[in-house]
Amino acid sequence: MNKSVSMYAQVEDTNESLVIAHMAMVKRVAIHLKARIPPFMEVDELVQVGMVGLIEASRSFNPTLGIPFEGFALTRIRGAMLDEVRRLSFFAALCGGIQRQ
Repeated sequence: MNKSVSMYAQVEDTNESLVIAHMAMVKRVAIHLKARIPPFMEVDELVQVGMVGLIEASRSFNPTLGIPFEGFALTRIRGAMLDEVRRLSFFAALCGGIQRQ
C-alpha cells in the first residue's frame, strides 16, 4: 500500500474514533440548549446539527496545539447549534412578518 494512502487511512480512523467517542456530548449539549432556545427547534434537529459540528471539529482538530479535544469539540458543537438557531430564527421572523402584513 502506498505510504500516503496508509497515512490517510490512519487519519480517517482517528477522526472516526473521535466522533464515536464524543457522540454522547452532542446529545448532552442539545438537551442543555433546548431549555434556552425558541420552542420551534426540536432536540433531534439540534443533535443533527451538533453531529455535523462534531465531524468538522474532528477534521480540524490539531493535537499539537495542546488543547484537549473535548473543549475544542464542545465549542464547535455548541457554535454549530447556535448558528442553526439563529438561521432558523431569522427565517421564522421573516415569515411571521410576511404573515402579519
